[in-house]
Amino acid sequence: GNPASVSQIITVNDVTAPTITPQQSDIYVCYPDPVNIIQVQVTDNCDPNPTVVFTRSDDPTLGPNDPFPVGITTVTWTATDYCNNTSTHSFIVMRYPQLICGIQPPAVLPMCGTPNHTLTSTAVGADTYYWTVTSADNSWVITGGQNSPTITYDAGSTGVPAVFTLTVTNGNGLCVEVCDITITCIPPMYCTMTQGFYGNPGGMYCGYIGTQPLLQQLLTNGLIIGEQTTNNYLALVQADAGCVLSRLPSGGPASALNGAATCANPVGIALHPQSGKFHNVLLGQAITLGLNLELDADLATMVIHDNVIVTAEATSCDKYTSTTIPGTDMSFTIPWDVYSYFSSAPEVQDIYDLANQALGGNLASTPAPPSLGDIAEALAAINEAFDECRKLVDFNHDEGNSSMAGATGNPNINIYPNPSKGAFKVSIVVPEDGEGKVDLISTDGSLVEMLFESELKADVVYEFESVSRTTATGVYFLRFIYNDKAYYSKVVVIK
Repeated sequence: GNPASVSQIITVNDVTAPTITPQQSDIYVCYPDPVNIIQVQVTDNCDPNPTVVFTRSDDPTLGPNDPFPVGITTVTWTATDYCNNTSTHSFIVMRYPQLICGIQPPAVLPMCGTPNHTLTSTAVGADTYYWTVTSADNSWVITGGQNSPTITYDAGSTGVPAVFTLTVTNGNGLCVEVCDITITCIPPMYCTMTQGFYGNPGGMYCGYIGTQPLLQQLLTNGLIIGEQTTNNYLALVQADAGCVLSRLPSGGPASALNGAATCANPVGIALHPQSGKFHNVLLGQAITLGLNLELDADLATMVIHDNVIVTAEATSCDKYTSTTIPGTDMSFTIPWDVYSYFSSAPEVQDIYDLANQALGGNLASTPAPPSLGDIAEALAAINEAFDECRKLVDFNHDEGNSSMAGATGNPNINIYPNPSKGAFKVSIVVPEDGEGKVDLISTDGSLVEMLFESELKADVVYEFESVSRTTATGVYFLRFIYNDKAYYSKVVVIK
């Protein structure tokens, strides 16, 4: 029983690193949304309380609940047990810049029905842009620039606002902001004058230029009425300003031209036997519209969306600063057979071209063309609708007969000077014999002066003058009652 012993030192080394859970994925967040860092749990096979350290690449002294900057921050959890076994878990926090959606209001509101306007985003931090526009009648249209900060668009109908909505994103679509803006358009204003003005030596356009100097300006490049291809036309040049002044306004039946004419040598054009004025209402209205297309460069491309044009008086001749005067709406009807002759809504230029084809004897037989009288009435509707610069209000529909004064089948009434200082002259031509009475009335319908009452003969120019010089400054109406129908023309007195 002699005992013996052996001793051996066994050292157990812990080589297993702590376990960190959960393993959080990279975080992508839009500023100023919060960054949610999940508090980790650490376990170890030997150390019940390993040391846990949180560090950030932007500032090691900051913790998980402190704000994160824009950009990439690397986050690291480090766990160490008492055997110095260490494990780490790292991920990134990508914080995208703050995304701000905004739209710059237009410095000048667009004119209704006109193209090529722009709208620009003021978004900050955007990578993508998506625009939409909505309006009650879908008349506003985005025409270019989609997916970019600036779009182009066509302004819509008068009285119909549009809502433009912009959706911007960044961070591969992670950050999304939406903003919108409501835009209204300025009712378009067009400036025309009537036959009466262009035939009035004392006329004044917008208060600054008389009739003859204005005619000289408008005829700078000449004017061809009718068609040279058929050799049925009237050629007007700048030197004809005085002659045109003496030939208008015209009455008489609408007819095609017959030969190559000038104002001084009106070959094939009927003249009134007493006044020497053109005796062809279609010619007179075509000359007038041709001059008006020179007067207002925007008029030619005005789309006529239906055959009744509704316009209102404007506060001035400035298209962008003037406003509509309430209660001054008037309707002017283009005969339905003229309007429906076109396969789509015509522009003013289309109707003017049709008139020149008619005067040139070159109307196509298919489709069946409208009558020359109705074409003259269509021109008169346009010339009268924007007389002395009026705002376009709306378009209406009427397949019946027109009631436009100055057109075929209706009297031609001209007042000059207008505006006046109280005394003015009136000329009237009627298409058929009848009874006529002319009164000057106030805006409330009260009689100011009875000017004329007589039997009238067709195609005779009747001229008379207001003799009252006590009429106060203001707006009045000339009321012409002819064959039991009333026609009204505005008279402005400025003293």
